[in-house]
Amino acid sequence: MIQHLCMNIEGAIANAKYLKGVIAVDGETLNTVKEIRSFLRRQLAMGRRVLPTCRCSNFDYQKGCLGHAKREEWLTLKHLGFGEPTIVVYEGKELVTAEPTIVVYEGKELVTAGLDLDSLVKTWRDIFDLHDCVIWLEAPEKTIRAVSEPLTPAVKSVRERFAEHEVYFWEGNNE
Repeated sequence: MIQHLCMNIEGAIANAKYLKGVIAVDGETLNTVKEIRSFLRRQLAMGRRVLPTCRCSNFDYQKGCLGHAKREEWLTLKHLGFGEPTIVVYEGKELVTAEPTIVVYEGKELVTAGLDLDSLVKTWRDIFDLHDCVIWLEAPEKTIRAVSEPLTPAVKSVRERFAEHEVYFWEGNNE
């Protein structure tokens, strides 16, 4: 079983000077003790005892990470293409493929075009070495909404098809 670390909020308030430049909120880094303590006190006011130190899909704000049977990896889905390229980023590396089954790896971005969903996930797993793990996709909200709707009542949604490959869409934290 895999478990992520978490941070005790009361302990963090007492040691806020050591957290300068470590906590980011809405893309802004907290650089002063006052900012850090203010943020942490708001978390306590919400009834939280602990905070995640990384993305965690099974997190409880009282107990911390509740554990994972498999390793989890995170991809940022910049664009899911239907007729246009699909663009994903993994650990700051973007991967690009311009034609079906042809992959051009530029060290930052992977762009794939013309791949069916099964081949797309296989390409991600092969290129980024993500075998035997759960993949979480961070994507724009409009993309998540779009993939959640089935094309017809008798057909699975794109989201359901991804889930068959242990690829899930991340919808923010577990609040």
